[in-house]
Amino acid sequence: MVITAQSPSRRSFWIGVVQRSHVLIGVRGGFIQLNHGKKAPLQKLSAGDGLIMYSPRTSYPDGEPLQSFTAIGVVASGEIYQVDILPNSSRIESTSSFSNVRRRRSNR
Repeated sequence: MVITAQSPSRRSFWIGVVQRSHVLIGVRGGFIQLNHGKKAPLQKLSAGDGLIMYSPRTSYPDGEPLQSFTAIGVVASGEIYQVDILPNSSRIESTSSFSNVRRRRSNR
């Protein structure tokens, strides 16, 4: 999802839907990964774009339901790169910086 700001810089704001366990790894490492490490979603991001991470669950696929925003950040460079994580396995990332998000209990 993209919401484009009405400003001369054409800054965009994005919502990523990712389980909390992966969001926290990205926050600690200063990167964003979307769609299980695919390149195409990251190619839409630009340096300075705002980013909010929403987590429907704590982990995938069977984590507890969470339905919460879990990170707020800014795309740092807009450059994307491949990271080898295991033999024959890699993911595509983009550098981002995140702010702390404190979870509040819902009164629902």
